[in-house]
Amino acid sequence: MKQYKYIHIFTINEIKFNPCILKMISDNEKMFDIDQHLFVTPYEKVFRSFKEIEKDNQKLNIAFYEMNDSNGIQILNFYASYATWIFVHAMFPITQAIFIKKNIAKKIIWRSWGHDVSFSYQNNEYIKNVVKHILEWYWKKKVVYFRGIGIANIVDKINVEEKYGNIETFYMPYPIRNSKNIIDAVAKTKKKSKKMNIMIGHSGYSEDRHIKVMKDLLHLKKENINIYLVLSYGEKDYIANVEKFAVENWGNKVTIIKSMLTYEQYVNLLNEMDIAILDSCRSYALGNISILLGLKKKIFLNRNGLLKRAFEIEKIPFGYTDMLKNMSYEELRKPLDYSQCDHTDLHKKSYEEQIEEWKFLLNSLDGDTIKK
Repeated sequence: MKQYKYIHIFTINEIKFNPCILKMISDNEKMFDIDQHLFVTPYEKVFRSFKEIEKDNQKLNIAFYEMNDSNGIQILNFYASYATWIFVHAMFPITQAIFIKKNIAKKIIWRSWGHDVSFSYQNNEYIKNVVKHILEWYWKKKVVYFRGIGIANIVDKINVEEKYGNIETFYMPYPIRNSKNIIDAVAKTKKKSKKMNIMIGHSGYSEDRHIKVMKDLLHLKKENINIYLVLSYGEKDYIANVEKFAVENWGNKVTIIKSMLTYEQYVNLLNEMDIAILDSCRSYALGNISILLGLKKKIFLNRNGLLKRAFEIEKIPFGYTDMLKNMSYEELRKPLDYSQCDHTDLHKKSYEEQIEEWKFLLNSLDGDTIKK
C-alpha cells in the first residue's frame, strides 16, 4: 500500500456530512493535492456514498475497511503506518480510544462531533459515573499527544478547552457548496403556514428530549400551533416511543418527518418554522443552528447547556427551555431581535471561507513535525 500525507478515517455511519469532505477535495483537487488524501470508512452505506463521488473524479482515493465493532481502533492501527497525519472524523468510543498507541496519537487530528468529547453522566448512576471518570482521566492523558482537535465553531471550542485544556484547535467544517446562498435566498421567502410551527429537536436521539418538551407544551395544545419532529435517523426504539407519545397526545397537530431531505429541502422546512427547541446540554445540532440563525428563527436552549453559553458569548438572543411549561401563547410567539447579530461564529460561513479554514489547517501541518 502506498504512503499518504493525509488519511481520513470516518467513524460514524452517516451520509449527510462525511461525503462533504470528499466532495470539497474532489472539486478543488489541485488546491488540495488530491493524491495526498485517502478516505477510509468501515461502513458500507458511507462507502457507497464515496463511490458516487468517485464517479465524477476517478482520482479520489477511497477504501473500505471491514471492522470488528468490538475493537474499532483496529482500523486506526492498520492505516497509521501509511499516513503522515490521520484525521479521525469523530472519535472511537473512549473505552477503545484509551488504547490508541502513543506513536499513533501523535499523528492524529481529531475532528470532534460534540457527542464524542466526553461521557454523559447521569445523576442516578453513581458506580457508572465513577468508572467513566476514571476512564476520562486516562483518556485526557492520551489526548495531549494529539496534533490538534478539529471544531465546528465556538460551541466545540468551549467544550474542548474545558475538557482538555490548552490543546490546539482548528476549524474543520463539512462544506456544502452554495449552502449559505441557499439560506440567504430562502430567508427572503415568506413562511406559507399561518399556524405557529414548532420544531422539537433535530433527530431521533434521546438527547433531544422530545417527550419532555412535548409535555411542557401541552397547556398550549388548543392554540393554533403545529409540532414538527424530524425523526429520519436515530435510535429505533426511542423514535418509536416519541412517535407513540406524539400521536396519542398531539394527534393531527404533530407532523413527523421520517424521510431524508436534501439540504435545500431541509432549509425550506426550517423556514416554515417559527420556533426551534433544542434542549440538550451537550454540543449538538450545530448545522441546524447555523441555518436557523440565518433564517432568524426563535430558538430555545437548555439553561445549563453549552449552546446557551456560546449564544451568550456571541450575544445572540434566545429563550430558555425550562420556561416553556409556564409560557403563554403570546409570549411564545413573540419574535426575537436579531438585528445586532447577523454575523457570528455560529452563523453559516460561505463555501470559500470554509475552504480557507481547511487550507489553513493543512498549511499548519505542512512541514510540521510529530510531537516528541
